[in-house]
Amino acid sequence: MKSFAALLALVSIVAAVPAAYNEQIPLGEQATYPGFSLDLNARRLVQMDGQEPIWMTELEKVASYCFT
Repeated sequence: MKSFAALLALVSIVAAVPAAYNEQIPLGEQATYPGFSLDLNARRLVQMDGQEPIWMTELEKVASYCFT
């Protein structure tokens, strides 16, 4: 009976953990998040390793890492 109670307690803890940490916020089309700019086409001053800073978009930056 003790092992059944311990097993039941363990199962209830494991079952409760995902429900407690499921606080994801979906990214919407018009969503705004303070301190973050989600516009990947906005031009930003970016400095790559060992290079001078240049103006580029986040999408251009990702493409330069993926295709070099």
